[in-house]
Amino acid sequence: MTRFKVGDRVRLKVAAEPYYSGYAGNPKVAFLPGTEGTIREVGVPFVRESPRSLASKGVFNCVDFLVDGREWRVSATDGELAAVPKG
Repeated sequence: MTRFKVGDRVRLKVAAEPYYSGYAGNPKVAFLPGTEGTIREVGVPFVRESPRSLASKGVFNCVDFLVDGREWRVSATDGELAAVPKG
C-alpha cells in the first residue's frame, strides 16, 4: 500500500506535470521539486510497461496542488513524495 493518508500534506521530490496540462485549452503547468500539495487518493494501482523492461506494478497517490484558485492533480509514488511536518 502507501505510507500516506488522504489529507496529508506532502512535498514533491521530483518535477511533475499534472493531468490535462496543455490539453484541451488548459495552460501548460509543471511543478518543481519542493512544491507542496495535499493527498486526495491513496493506493491507486498501476502497471507500467517499457520497451526495455518487463511490466512493473505498484501503487501511486493522487496529489492536488492549488494554483491561482484552481486545483491540479498529479500522480506520484511514495518515493516521489516527502511528508510535510505537521505544526
